[in-house]
Amino acid sequence: MRGFVVMMGLLAGAAGVSAPGVSAAGAWAAEPPVSVRRVQTDMVVAQDGSATSTVHMEIAVNTQEAARQVGQQSFQYNEGRGTIEIVQAYTLKPDGTRAVVEPDAIKTQLAPGTPNYPEFADRKQVTAVFPSVAAGDVLVFDLKRTELPPFPGYFSWWLSYVRTMAWDSASFSIATPPGMTLQTETHGPAATQEPTAEGGTVYRWTYAARAIADEKVALGPTDHAPRVFASAFPDWTSFGRAYAALIAGKADVSPAIQALADRVAAPAAGDRREEARLLYEWVSRNVRWVAIYIGNGGFEPHAADSVLAKRYGDCKDQVMLLQALLRARGIASEPVLINAGNAYTLSQVASYAMFNHLITYLPEWRVYADTTAGSAPFGTVPLPLYGKRVVHAVVDGEVLRQVPPLAPGEASWALRTTAVMDEHGVISGTTEQRGTGAAATTIRGYARSVAASGTERSAASVLRSRGIPGDGVFRLPPEAEMGPEAGLGGRFTLEAQAGWLEGDSFEPPMGLRNLPRAGNGPIGNLDQAVAPTEPTPCYAGVQTEDMALKLPPGFRPTALPRGRALTDPAFEYRSTWSFENDTLHVRRRFESRVTGPLCEGELRTRAARAMATIRGDYGARVTLERIE
Repeated sequence: MRGFVVMMGLLAGAAGVSAPGVSAAGAWAAEPPVSVRRVQTDMVVAQDGSATSTVHMEIAVNTQEAARQVGQQSFQYNEGRGTIEIVQAYTLKPDGTRAVVEPDAIKTQLAPGTPNYPEFADRKQVTAVFPSVAAGDVLVFDLKRTELPPFPGYFSWWLSYVRTMAWDSASFSIATPPGMTLQTETHGPAATQEPTAEGGTVYRWTYAARAIADEKVALGPTDHAPRVFASAFPDWTSFGRAYAALIAGKADVSPAIQALADRVAAPAAGDRREEARLLYEWVSRNVRWVAIYIGNGGFEPHAADSVLAKRYGDCKDQVMLLQALLRARGIASEPVLINAGNAYTLSQVASYAMFNHLITYLPEWRVYADTTAGSAPFGTVPLPLYGKRVVHAVVDGEVLRQVPPLAPGEASWALRTTAVMDEHGVISGTTEQRGTGAAATTIRGYARSVAASGTERSAASVLRSRGIPGDGVFRLPPEAEMGPEAGLGGRFTLEAQAGWLEGDSFEPPMGLRNLPRAGNGPIGNLDQAVAPTEPTPCYAGVQTEDMALKLPPGFRPTALPRGRALTDPAFEYRSTWSFENDTLHVRRRFESRVTGPLCEGELRTRAARAMATIRGDYGARVTLERIE
C-alpha cells in the first residue's frame, strides 16, 4: 500500500511531496550545497476529489559537487491515477541567460525499484536533464500534475519540508469547491484561509527556514518534520468506513476458498483458535508477497479468489484472502490500516499518508496478525507494529484503536557461542541463536536471508563483517516452522590470530552472530546517532549473550575487564567476565520493561545515558599472557 509520492531528486517534500525530514535540533548549515530559492504550488480540487496542481520551483546550486548531483530531476506518478507534465525547465545562469532543457532531454520511464512487468506496476517517472549546470546557477522548472482520489469524493494530501535544505520562500495552496471543507493540521509552516468568489475556500501555507547541518532522528517525517495535513474526511471514523466501502466484496467466499478453508482447518476442526492459526499460517507460507500498483492498486486490494488462484499479492491482497478463509469457517476478522515503518504519531487529520500497510484483526481473541511477515507466530506481529495507532476498516464498530505494546516477558533473544583456541591462535566453535514470541520472527528472518545467500557464504560474510575472516556453515531451522520459538545455529573456524597469543588485546569473538548486541534495539539503536532529546522506537524484551572461549594450555588473561551493571525502573543491564578451567566467559543480559512504542522525554534521556554505558562496555578487551 502506498500514498502519493513524487521524487524531485534531492528535493522530495517540495510540492505536496513526502520526504525524509531531520531534527529541529542541530547546527545550522554554513552554506547548504542546495537551497530552494522559491517554490510555489497551487492545487485546485474538484468536487469528486481529483486535483490539478501547478508547481513553479527554483533551486539554487551553491557548490560544484551539488551541480553534479542535482542536474537531473525526476518526478514520479502512478500512470493509472494521474499525470505529470514538465511545462518548461531551464538552467538560469548568474548573468541572466537561460540554457533550456530541450524535449529530447525529458524522458518518461519506469520508476526506480519498479519491476519491469507492466501487470505489476504502472509507476512512472519523468526525468529532465538540465544542461550546463555549475555552481551559482539556478534550476527553474514548471510542472502540471493531475491526480485521481483513491476514495471517490474524498480529497486528502500532505507535505513535509526537509530540514537539511534551505527554504528561502515556499508557498502551497489548495482551492476547494463549494461545499468541501478540509480538516487541516500544521506543524511549522504559517497557515491562512480565505473564501473564494465561487463559494469555495483557498487554504494556504507559507514556509521559510535555514538549513540544518545534519539529522539526528529515528522517526519519520510525519512525526517530526515541518509538515501539513489536509483532508476532506471529517474524522478517522469516516475514513475507516470509506475504506471498508472501497474493499467491500473483496473477501467473498468462493467454492474454491470454502474447499481450501475446510481442508486446511480439518486437523483442528472444532477448535476455532487453532483453525484460525492454521489458516493464518497457510496464507503466510503459500502466498508470495508481490507489490501490485496498477490503477488504484496502491489502495484497493484484489478479490480473494483471484489472489488464491495466483498465489501472490501484496499486504492488502493477503488480508483479503485470509479474511475470506476465516469467513468460510465462521470466524470474524477485520482489515487494519497501520504504518509498518518509523512513523508512530497519528495525525489528528484523517489522512492516508499515515499508513503504508494492511494487517488483520481477529476480534474473538483480540489478536492482530500480519501474514506478510511470513514467519510470525500466530498471536504476534513484527516488532515495528507493536503499540501503534491503527484504523479498522469496518462498516460499524470502533475504528480508531491501538495495537497493544509488546508486554514484558513476551519476547526474548539469546545468543550462545562456545569456542576453543588452539596453540596457533586458530579459533573454532559453535553459535546458537534463539528467539521466543515476537523475537522468533527476527530469527526466522535471519534464517530466510541465510537460505537465500547460502549457508556457507552467509557464514563467511557474517564473520568478515565482525572483523575476523574465517569460514563456517549455518544450520537452518525447518522451513515450515512457525511456532512460538525459533533457532538458528552454526559452526565456524576463524583464521589464526597469532598476535592474540603474543600480547595483542582483543574482544572475544561472538562467532556467527546475526542478532544485535544485548541492549541494542529495545531502548534505541546503539549504532545510530540520535540526539538524546529525540524519541526513538522502544519495546519490551530480554536479550542475553553468553560467550565461552577455551584458551590453549599455558595461557590466561592478564586481567579481566570489570563488569557493568545499571538499573532503571524501565530497564536493566549487566555484564560479567570470569576465567575458570582454562575458559574465558563473557555474559551479558539486558531486560527492557518499557510499556509504549516510544522512548521519549525523561525516559529517552535515561535510555541515551544507558546506551552510552553499554556502548562503552562493548569496547572491553582482554590480553593473554603465558603462565610461568
